[in-house]
Amino acid sequence: DSSESADSDGDGVGDNADAFPSDASETLDTDGDGVGDNTDPDIDGDGVLNEDDPFPNQAQYSVDTDSDGMPDAWELRFDLDPNDPSDAALDQDGDGVTNLQEFLS
Repeated sequence: DSSESADSDGDGVGDNADAFPSDASETLDTDGDGVGDNTDPDIDGDGVLNEDDPFPNQAQYSVDTDSDGMPDAWELRFDLDPNDPSDAALDQDGDGVTNLQEFLS
């Protein structure tokens, strides 16, 4: 079917996977608000502007008090301290993977 491979705006993303098939400057709309990610000031739609959001692509996370790369909500969920940046390098469960690596995966 040729419609599956159609790329109306020539941006390299097929129309079936392109949120804006007639706009070559946009392909994604992560939060579904009708504004493409390239120009959306709040990509994940969590109410926190991208520039102030340490996790602009994850609506469930918007605060990282200790700037260790792990969101406060995640740290609290796994009994880590959202005010202690050193816990990112620790391996709380002893599996050979740091807390930060576990969050990122």
